[in-house]
Amino acid sequence: MPVVVGRTREQLRQAIGYNTGAIYVSDASAVGTTTTIVDNTLIGGTDNYKGHYIIATSGTNDGEITRVSSFTGTTLTVSPAFGVAVPSGMTYEMFTPPYNPLLLHELINQAILDATGLAFDQEEDISLCGDGRTASFAIPTEFAILSQVSYRSYVETLLVEGISAAWTELLQTGLTAALDTKDYKTGQSMKVTVTATAAASARITEAITALDISGMTHVEFWCKSSIATLASDVHLLLDDTAQAASAIETLALPALVANTWKFVRIALATPQLDTAIISAGLRFTTDNGAQTFWLGQIRAVSMDTALWTPLQHSAWTVNEEARTLILKGSTAQAIGGRLLRLVGGDNPALLTTDAGVNEVDDWYVIARATELALSHDHSGTDVARQLRAADINRWSRRADSARAAFPILANARTVA
Repeated sequence: MPVVVGRTREQLRQAIGYNTGAIYVSDASAVGTTTTIVDNTLIGGTDNYKGHYIIATSGTNDGEITRVSSFTGTTLTVSPAFGVAVPSGMTYEMFTPPYNPLLLHELINQAILDATGLAFDQEEDISLCGDGRTASFAIPTEFAILSQVSYRSYVETLLVEGISAAWTELLQTGLTAALDTKDYKTGQSMKVTVTATAAASARITEAITALDISGMTHVEFWCKSSIATLASDVHLLLDDTAQAASAIETLALPALVANTWKFVRIALATPQLDTAIISAGLRFTTDNGAQTFWLGQIRAVSMDTALWTPLQHSAWTVNEEARTLILKGSTAQAIGGRLLRLVGGDNPALLTTDAGVNEVDDWYVIARATELALSHDHSGTDVARQLRAADINRWSRRADSARAAFPILANARTVA
């Protein structure tokens, strides 16, 4: 995939300005007004810059575009007015007609659109996990293509709580727990019933044999709620004191869709302190009323040790209409409960601010947008237009050459 660390829109605009010979970059030499810029570097006669476009590139007026209505001495008069008076040192760019900065922004995005489907912003995701049965997975929204699917074939792990029995160390008012051997992802699950009498931050805990997880980076588990929850409505607690009374780790669960199992992987906040964990717990931080919550076994893992094995491309496919990854044949069973890693790309984003970073090859975008900008210029003599036509052809060839150099994405499959 192409390198996507690119220039900002401001840098691209300036490059196009230099290529077309249309730009002058400077800053105000003294305080002006909302309609004047004082610049001692400007030379030329009265109204020499009339009709030129100006875009402020710093301060409160950053990004505002106006046009020169007159020029006298070292002072540009502009219309429409800036939002605030021009301060000394305000940087700006001035463009000759017809190179309106708004036009250049549109042409930059046209160049990016021209590359869509050929150049991709690389993406990687490890949010999906197998269970030995499920063969269809919703593909995360950031992907437009998938080029590789791997499974985690090894990771250093410690079992924190195996859910061999319902938790009994602490059940605060309104909470009951029981094993569930029918509704689970792996092995069995614990079903926690939360009644309307449970207060906010009610918790259930279980005593465990002292466990050192200081070498781990994350905890992983499956969970499900009978109601939709928001991020941080529920927390997983780990503590070196009984009943998770003063939790060392208070780990916020993500938002959950009602009645939908979710694989959760959360980074440990203070692993260096997790040397003698003796209590694990759930805290229903937000009072969401009555609900049922299922929890699978909890493992601590060191993602620094993870090894990944790519699946053969014949082992998976994509349902474009449903935006799902399909594991073919017995692949789901072979993977079992292992974590999946998706590698692919997203379509490059259009640039809407000067700080926005280009995700397509910079040289391509500059060359194509320069070609398009020159095509909008019909000024000058016949000789000037002939020379400009030659420049248009030159920049077109450069853009085509850069476009042809985009890496070919072997075995990539379109998501949507």
